[in-house]
Amino acid sequence: MYRIKNWLIDTEHPLVKNILTNEERRIGYHDHLVILILCKNTGKVTTKEELLTGAWPGKHVSEGSLTQSIRSIRQLLEDSGKEQKYLKTVAKIGYKFESETVQKTHEKDIGHTLRNISEHVISESEGLVAAPHEAQKLKVDKPENNVLSYTCITLGLVFLLIAVYLPFFNSKPKFEASSWISMEKVQVSELLTIYFEPGLDTRDISVGVAPYVAELKRKGELSRAILLYTSKTLSIVTLSDSASPHNVVIILNKNDSSQKLVSIIKEEMHHYDH
Repeated sequence: MYRIKNWLIDTEHPLVKNILTNEERRIGYHDHLVILILCKNTGKVTTKEELLTGAWPGKHVSEGSLTQSIRSIRQLLEDSGKEQKYLKTVAKIGYKFESETVQKTHEKDIGHTLRNISEHVISESEGLVAAPHEAQKLKVDKPENNVLSYTCITLGLVFLLIAVYLPFFNSKPKFEASSWISMEKVQVSELLTIYFEPGLDTRDISVGVAPYVAELKRKGELSRAILLYTSKTLSIVTLSDSASPHNVVIILNKNDSSQKLVSIIKEEMHHYDH
């Protein structure tokens, strides 16, 4: 995976994760491909043609689509077209990340960082214990209590660090059985079925997605679609007579609107069918 600022970029899925807040965010499919190409070529200029070919393979799209992806990436990085602190525009040619902007990292690197910080904390605590003059100033009757206190502080800090970094080793979403048992069902049409968590409104999704599914059915690109919608995730299952079932799980943000969900569903179905 790649790291840009505080964001870890998943190389296999259109997901990014903030290493400070542990926030996990979904990004657009084509935005993900664009950012991966730029990360791979960090320090070098990637032409617009290379980005359009790599992020929209087999498709003829305008530069406007690329411009929108670049804008979304800058928004994620809290960059702007004026400042261009991380993502540079090379006029009439393309874009590039500066060499110091992108770091390639692995899960073992996170573990290595954890060990380094832990060793640093332990060495500092040992230094405190080895300062007899400071201990005399504190006038503590039982010096062994100092050792115990420093040890407890050290262990507490180590456990805190583990709690921060542990999610990186197991970041895949888990689904509790209760979330499946309580699902309600709406049969929008013979082509579209939605299972949803009680209390969620599926009307806008039904109205927005059903015609698109019918259109794909007429083109012979799918035979049926099934959605599983909860407050935290959206699962899209696409069935086809000529291909194996395809399923993708999307992690949602709290402020995702129904219109945005419809757009995400259409984008994923379009990606699968092409």
